[in-house]
Amino acid sequence: MIFCLMLFLLTAYNLFYVIMDKRTIFYKDLRFWLVFISLITLVSLVAQGYPL
Repeated sequence: MIFCLMLFLLTAYNLFYVIMDKRTIFYKDLRFWLVFISLITLVSLVAQGYPL
């Protein structure tokens, strides 16, 4: 559980860093979607591990 929490926090920090980055738009957009897709994948894997 602590491992999942650390992954969530690091991914959220990276997403915040991508949003605040002042580089080119294409590079920023590509990094945003890579981090966002990783976050969605992480959430779905954690959600599948817990029964309703």
